[in-house]
Amino acid sequence: MKLRPGVRNGVLRSLTTTSHLSAVAVGSFLCVHLAPPLVVGISRILSTVGIAGSCDVEDAIDNASRIMLLGRVYYQSSLTEPLLYASIGLHLVSSGLKRLLLACTTADYTSTTTDSSSDDDATAPPSAEDSTTTETATDLGAKPTRSSSSSSSSYLPSLHTASGIVLVPIVGHHILLNRLIPSRSTPPISALSPSELDYSYVSYGLRSAPLVTAALYLSLVVAAALHVTTGTTRLIARSRSQKAGTRRTRPRTKPGTGTWTITAAVASLFVAGVAALAPQLSEDGQRWKMVRAIETRIAECYRRAGLRLS
Repeated sequence: MKLRPGVRNGVLRSLTTTSHLSAVAVGSFLCVHLAPPLVVGISRILSTVGIAGSCDVEDAIDNASRIMLLGRVYYQSSLTEPLLYASIGLHLVSSGLKRLLLACTTADYTSTTTDSSSDDDATAPPSAEDSTTTETATDLGAKPTRSSSSSSSSYLPSLHTASGIVLVPIVGHHILLNRLIPSRSTPPISALSPSELDYSYVSYGLRSAPLVTAALYLSLVVAAALHVTTGTTRLIARSRSQKAGTRRTRPRTKPGTGTWTITAAVASLFVAGVAALAPQLSEDGQRWKMVRAIETRIAECYRRAGLRLS
């Protein structure tokens, strides 16, 4: 597929801008949405070391549910929820089209440049358009190469791209399990209300299908942490390079230690939060009575999402 360099780079810039703007919206939502289990994890750790009071499973569910209800005000209204889904869709489409455009047009662009250049031109420094192409390829974790008939471009996914690809099915299943299926109005689910769809729902899954549920949530948190951290690093680097009037032409092949540190910290807090939410409820508590009253409806949600309950 042949595209003029100016047209190609203009399209790439537009897709990059769309991807970045939608990423800000989705990333903000992720931070708010994943806050409850992380806060519970902090409470559990503080309780374990004796800094805070005891934190049993009912306290953990109550604390997580309160934080989640605060977040729902911002992302689960009649206006913001469609905007959230639109942002997710825009981010997926723009990122996918950008990578597809790079993969499908690089060979023709390189071939055209080579055929129209002399031996002296082949040793000349790359133009501004070439720099834009290289920078865009670098943003996707691609390995930029010089234009020559004997060389070929290799587009290997970076950690940022790989974590984004992993997030697609995980987020899709998460929306299905926690939003779409519980909102079905047909029996036996009969549309769980917001008060019924609190962290008792998550706690039930951790008790009834512990390994699968914990693995799904841990995968979501780790992949999201990697994707947001590496993406934020790229946005900051791009902003600094634009202010300095320079372009970064060499890719960072490995994420910095900060990325792994943040991801490890988030994963550790999440594991602590899961440990606080997973224990059995006391049969004397109000929380247990509430869950028992809607247990059949909750169990059906998990079954329809493909989870086998013990």
